[in-house]
Amino acid sequence: MVIANVIPSEKRQVMIYVHSTYRHTGINVSDTHWVKSLNSLNAISTEPGNVLGFEVRYAVSFVIARWKDKLEKLIMTFARPEDQANLVAMLPQAGFIITLPSKSAG
Repeated sequence: MVIANVIPSEKRQVMIYVHSTYRHTGINVSDTHWVKSLNSLNAISTEPGNVLGFEVRYAVSFVIARWKDKLEKLIMTFARPEDQANLVAMLPQAGFIITLPSKSAG
C-alpha cells in the first residue's frame, strides 16, 4: 500500500506518481519513485468497482492499449470510497470515458 498522487495534464492524460519508502525495523531499506502516464485516447475501459479479498476495497480499473494487439491493465484501490469518487469525478475532465459495471441478472 502506497499513497499515489494523481495529476491531470492538459493533454488528455493523467499521471500517477508514487513515492514509496520501504522500512525494515525502522531503517530505510529502499526508496522508490514510480510514474505511470494514462492517456484518455488509449484507454479502452475505465471502470469503478470493488476488489474482493480479505476486505472489500474500492477500485478503478483501467484497460489501456499500449502496443498493437497488446492490452495493459492497471487497478488502483482505495481505502475510502470518497477517494475513489474523487478520481472518478476527475477523469471525465481529462477526457476519460467511465464505464459503469454491468449488473448481472438474478
